[in-house]
Amino acid sequence: MEFSTKKIPVTSIDLGDRSFKVRVDTGTEALKESVKKTGVINFPYLMFSEVAAKYKIVCGFKRVKAVLELGLKEITANIIDNCSDEKELFLLALYDNLSGLPLNLVEKANSVKILLKYFQEEEVIKKYLPLLGLPPVFSCLEELLLIEALDPEIKKGIFNGTVVKKNGLSLSGLGSEGLLLYRLFKKVNLSTSKQAEIIESCCDISRRDQLSISEIISEKEITEALSRDDLTLSQKGDRIRFFLRKKRFPMLIGLEDKFLKLKKKLGLPKNIKIEPPPSFEGDVYSLQINFRNLAELKSSATRFKILSENTLMKGLLEKDE
Repeated sequence: MEFSTKKIPVTSIDLGDRSFKVRVDTGTEALKESVKKTGVINFPYLMFSEVAAKYKIVCGFKRVKAVLELGLKEITANIIDNCSDEKELFLLALYDNLSGLPLNLVEKANSVKILLKYFQEEEVIKKYLPLLGLPPVFSCLEELLLIEALDPEIKKGIFNGTVVKKNGLSLSGLGSEGLLLYRLFKKVNLSTSKQAEIIESCCDISRRDQLSISEIISEKEITEALSRDDLTLSQKGDRIRFFLRKKRFPMLIGLEDKFLKLKKKLGLPKNIKIEPPPSFEGDVYSLQINFRNLAELKSSATRFKILSENTLMKGLLEKDE
């Protein structure tokens, strides 16, 4: 591949052509400061398109953007001469980007999608996934293509950390309703596991009750929680989780509520704890007594013996509502 280096007007560059773009758009402030002081050191690679009568950017999108934002009229660039092999041009762009900061997940997904235009699936898996720092297995390729197919808004969320890959993949199977859940996550503060819980709850309720996810997250309890100015983002998220859990497991929530109310009435001392079987499935309850010496143990044992004869204890162990 041959090229010549020369200055060209910035207006002669087709900024809308993203055929060879690998990186996600990010800020250019630091780069602009560098360009102000030293100019563009690493020249971008461009190719003239006869069809558009403008230059396509092969690599150096951010450098061109910085020059444009600084209001400069010209840029020095490497102009690729008479190369029509798009595969070769994209590989130039890919290797140029790999020489800098590591690609993020969304950028890797974008790269794989483009690579599949030029190479067979097997070659992409065996040669290019390792180049991207990924295991050479089909499941990895499959996940990347699911990420690439996501709505751009969700992909941006993966890039900036609003959602992780696992939850992004879960949203990918929900179509437009996955975007609605993502927008809900943006309005509250939820950990990865809590986001996963909400996705699972909504999907389960949707299947069981024949409701769309849009209908579920539009219910009064959720919209009211989101509109409360006196709640923190974390509190809003927890209220939404509790509402969905109650809607998904009404019997379980009823048993938990009954158990907590009876336990409060029973008046257990702080050093004695009694817990039901997980999800109230099974017959084995647990009792924990904390003590510092033999006297405290005997006192707690006597106290619990008295409490065990209380009629409230029988209700505590009953699962029927």
